[in-house]
Amino acid sequence: MTKEIIEQRETQYKKIVSFIRKHGHITSIDAPKIGILKLQSRIYELECKGFVFNKPRVKVEGIRNKITFYSIAQSGTL
Repeated sequence: MTKEIIEQRETQYKKIVSFIRKHGHITSIDAPKIGILKLQSRIYELECKGFVFNKPRVKVEGIRNKITFYSIAQSGTL
């Protein structure tokens, strides 16, 4: 991985954590609005950094499939 890609991911991690702390959760619907296209991958990588997430799947009106609402259960290291 290049230094530029690592820096981009670190920025995405910070955006995700900041969004969750401000709004209580993030979904795949919210993520593109802050420039995150692969939310599930970034969540996995944050878990590798020690974060623990609550991941309830909720049926949202007007959307066919259930949506995962990610919230922080335990902080890790950015």
